[in-house]
Formats: sequence, C-alpha cells, structure tokens
Amino acid sequence: MTRLFDELRQRVVDLFGDLGSRPLYLFCLLVAANAVALPYSNFVHDANLYGVQVLNRVDPGRFANDLYFQYGSQDKYSVFSQLAAPLAAWLGLSATFLVLYLASNALFLFALQRFVRAIIKDPTVSVLALLFMAVTEIPFGGLRVFHVNEPFLTPRLATNALVLLGLERLLAGRLVQAWGLVLIALPLHPLMAFPGALILAGWMVLTRMQTKSFLVLLFLAGLAAAVFLNDRPLASRWLGPMDNTWRESVHRVNPYNFPLDWTVGDWLRIILSFAVVLSAAWYLREDASIYRLLVAIAGTAAAGLAAGTIACFLPYALPFQGQPYRWIWPLELVLYPLGVLIARRLGAAQHTVTRLASLGLLAYLNDTSWDGPMLLLASSAALFGMVAWRGIPARPHVADWMVRSATFALVLALSLGTALKLGLVVSLRRQLADLLEPVEVLQLMIALIDPLCRLALVVLAAVLFARLAGVRWQFGLGCFGASLASLLIFFVLPQTRFYVEKYGLHNADECFIAEFLAKHSASTRLPTVYWPTGKIRYLWLDLRVPSYFHIHQIVGNLFSFGNAAEGARRAQIVKRFELERWRKESLLVPPEQMRRVLTAYQASEDEPPPQLSDLVRLCQEKQLDLAVLPQEFPGLYAASNGQWFIYDCRAIRARSNSSPYDPSTPAP
Repeated sequence: MTRLFDELRQRVVDLFGDLGSRPLYLFCLLVAANAVALPYSNFVHDANLYGVQVLNRVDPGRFANDLYFQYGSQDKYSVFSQLAAPLAAWLGLSATFLVLYLASNALFLFALQRFVRAIIKDPTVSVLALLFMAVTEIPFGGLRVFHVNEPFLTPRLATNALVLLGLERLLAGRLVQAWGLVLIALPLHPLMAFPGALILAGWMVLTRMQTKSFLVLLFLAGLAAAVFLNDRPLASRWLGPMDNTWRESVHRVNPYNFPLDWTVGDWLRIILSFAVVLSAAWYLREDASIYRLLVAIAGTAAAGLAAGTIACFLPYALPFQGQPYRWIWPLELVLYPLGVLIARRLGAAQHTVTRLASLGLLAYLNDTSWDGPMLLLASSAALFGMVAWRGIPARPHVADWMVRSATFALVLALSLGTALKLGLVVSLRRQLADLLEPVEVLQLMIALIDPLCRLALVVLAAVLFARLAGVRWQFGLGCFGASLASLLIFFVLPQTRFYVEKYGLHNADECFIAEFLAKHSASTRLPTVYWPTGKIRYLWLDLRVPSYFHIHQIVGNLFSFGNAAEGARRAQIVKRFELERWRKESLLVPPEQMRRVLTAYQASEDEPPPQLSDLVRLCQEKQLDLAVLPQEFPGLYAASNGQWFIYDCRAIRARSNSSPYDPSTPAP
C-alpha cells in the first residue's frame, strides 16, 4: 500500500512539473476543473439584477414601475449593461450571459494563473494552489454573501480578473500596464476595482518612501479626515446624509454591510488571512516586489475593515455606500495560494508540531464546517489512527504516529463527511423534488463535496488521463470535452423542451400566468405582479413584467433612501405570504439564514399564515395589478390552475368599498 501511494505521489509531482512548464495545458485543466466543480448556474444571486438591468437597456423603460428601478438602481454605477445590451438584443439574454460568463471566467482563471505563478515560483506548489482555487468558491467579507469567483455572471468576475492581471503586471515591472488594467476595471465595478488602485498606490508609496515618512503622512491624512467628518454641515454637503431610519432599513436587509455583525467564523478566516499573508511576506522578503505587494494587500484590507466599521456609525451616506469592507477581497484570495505555500513549508519540516500545523491549515482552507458530526468523525478516525500507528505499549510503533493519525483523521473525516452529505440528499430526494429541479439537485450535490475531495478527484482524473495521453494536445482536448459536457448538462439541458416540460418546477405556472396576462392586461402599460416563488427571474427574465416585491429588489437600498423606505413598507405588507414560502423551503434554509429572514421582514417565528385581511391589504396597493398566490380565497380570484390563484387587485380594490370582507377568514 505504501509503495502504491509513493508511486501515485510521484506521478502527481511529475504531472505538476509538466503542467508548470506548459501553461497552456495548465490553463485548459483549470477551465475544465472549474467547469465541473463550480458549474455555471445561469440566473441566480446577483445575475438576476444585472439581467434585468440589461433588459431595461434593450427595452428602455420596460421596468420603470419596478421597485428596483423606481428610485434609481446601481446600474448607473457600472457600464456593464450598456456594453451587454447590444449583444443581448442580438443573441438573447440567456445566450449573452453565457458568452460573457465564459469570457469573464476564462479571463479570471488566466489572470489567476499568471498572478499565482508570479508569486509562487515552485511549479508543484503553484499548480496545486491553482487547482485548489479552481474548484473552490473563495468567500470574502461577512456572512458568505460574496465570493471572489462566482459560477454566474456579474461584472465582478471580469473586474477581479483585470485587477489580478494588473497586480501580475506590477510584479513584472510594468507599472503603466498595471495602472491601465485597473483603470479599465473601474467603470465595470468601481467597488471591486478600487482596492486594486489602492494596492498599486500603496506599492508605489512603499517603493519611494521610508516607513517613518509614510506613517507620518498616514497620520496627517487621518487627522484631516477626522476634522472634515467632524464638520457635519460640510461633510453632509459632500458625502450626503444618512439618518438612522435609512441605516436601520439597510441593516435589516443587508447585515453583511456591517462588519460587526459578521460571524466568528468570518473573523477567524480574516485573521488567518492576515497571519498567512504577513507570514508569507516575511518568508518571501528577499523578493522586494512581492514583499511590498503583500504588505500593500494587507494594508489595504486593514484600512478597508477599519473604514467599513467606522462608516456604519457615521451620519453620512457616501462612506457607507462605498462599502470599504470589499477592499479585503485580494487579501482573502491570496490566503489560498500562500496558505498552500506555507502548509508545504510546514509539512516539509521534521518537527511534529509544524507538520500538524500544516494539516490544520489545509483543513481550514477546505472551508468545512467542523460541527458535531464532523468533529465526531475526525475524533473517531484519529483515535483509530493512534491505536494503529502508536499502539498500546509505551514505545510507539512509528515515530511520526501523531502526524499519520492526524492525516488519516483528516482524509477519513472529509471522505465520510462528503459521503454522508450526499447520502442525505439521496434520502431526501422526494422532498427536494418539490423544491429543486434535477439539475439544481446535481449542483447541490457537487457543492456538498468538500473542496479537498474535489481537488483529489480532479488530480486523480488528470493523472489517469495524462498517463493515457500524455500532456499533449489530447490532454487539452480532453479538458475541452469535460468543459463542454458541463455546459451541456447545466446550461443546454435545462433549456430543452423535454426538460422544461417534464422537470421545470414552474413551467406550467408561467404558461398559465402568461396566458392570463395576454388576455387581461391593458395594452398601455405592463402590469406589476406579485408572485412569491423565491425566484424573481420568473417575473423579470421569463415573463418580463415588473415585480411588486422581492428581497432582491431592495438589496441595493443603501444607495437610495426611497428604495429603502418603500421596500421596508412593502415588506410589511407581504411578509406573511413570504414567510409561508420560506417555511415551505425550510429544508434548504439554515437556521441562521432563517433568523436573518425574520429580521428582514420584522417578523416572529410564530407569524400566522396569510388571511383574507392580508390579501385585501395587499390589493389596496395602487402599484400592484396582479397577485399570484398559493392561498385560495373563494370568490375573489380571477383564475386558477389548481396550485396558484391569480387575484386581480384592480377588481378587488374596486369592490372593497362596497363588499364587506371578514378579516379573520384564513387561507385553507
């Protein structure tokens, strides 16, 4: 068995050496690994927001009455929709987003490859780190809302790629090119590109100024900022006011904007990022450019955390809207390659403590929730390993029994933990069938595989294929085939007529609503619809009508007081309908997320189900034309397909003054 592992390890080292000397094939493997481990998710998360922005550019004013656009949207801060709209008008929205995602993701992986290889010269370590990052979502900030690499399209992905390319050009001594790339990124997503500019500026300062002079300059700048912020009339004129009501509305919906509300796990990850980056800076100090870059990255992140925390308490809008906490994304990204580098260095030492620390660092980078079951698995495996390698006698069987036991515990815990999670999904397949489509279940199962397990599977597949075909053009062709298969499964298949009709959760419901809209909607304007399915793309991107309320419409409420105030008001009107939907999906909702949902709607856990009075109150909203609800109120709905009931709010408003309703009537 030992001989087999030694042979496998040598084959892995040889493969990584070949890939390190052949960057094209390494890039092909990164793209394939990423396509399989983090498959394209189409319209999820913020892709919905950018999708409707593009549609509003293609058909100007179509969504003017939508809450997201009514008070101004984040669209004005990015050129993304202006660039994407002509392509969407030609190819269609879905194909456009796929093409732009493939281009953005390829650019990101290319930039990541160049950046990591520029920092880590050892080809084995750099290739291992790159493969690990290709199969892992890299979180930054708090509450795991955002990731540096995302399996859906937003301008953040291309912006991050341009910033990384700029930092790589900086290390190559091409300062003008570095600034050019960062400046190109700024119009795409200013909030994500700005830390790149700060890092470049910090690198230049560290190059041209002594530490003492820099600290004096920093102190004077901080003093000037404090004086300016203390002059409230002047600061309000330039930065804009933000009162407590507005801030509290943002806090309820978007707690990730408040660093002090982040979890202990978030802060541990950030602290570890600082420790790893600064340790690596000391280890790589002989290369002055890399040393200054890592110090600038850490300094920018520290400044962002401090500014982001302070901004939460200032009575001004702009410092808060700038979201300085996003400046930490380069720090949290370099945690992974530098973490692998330090783990390799610690593991190569002969001391037991350092080798155990290496395993601990890898276990943390795996991003596993070491809760009760995982700890039990790891502890049991470690105990078994101690008995196997140490034994009962006073003299252990092998000198490095602690390292072997810890390695065995880590491998077994991650393997069995992944198997148990996948087994749980299989056992709950009937319940999940009502909540997720088959492709979404497959995506869920892939997401439940621990990153180190994904990495092991990718490396094993690459070793086997390289042994058969070598690292030549056949290897690249195989990587292309894996990427194409991922696209066929996760993008093409869900859009086929067979899949939509047989497995689409709301396909029949969308057709039902579309037919009703075609027959009953006025031709003068698009009706505003409320449909609590949890997926706003059904209204925005499929039916292409304005939505009355969805939580995605107010995620940008920190940029507009009108959006925050109106969103908070509408949330109170629809909260019982929304909470019924969240309760139905409780199988997929972690307890901490459910608590945040209750906070966003200012609701309690024992909130009663929707009643007739809730429907009447909802239909009194003049901005709302149709409500599509799963609750049946006999005699009031205009149409039904047995699962959803369409209420014509215009007709109900007209009847409300003449026909009395019993407000205590519950929904069956």
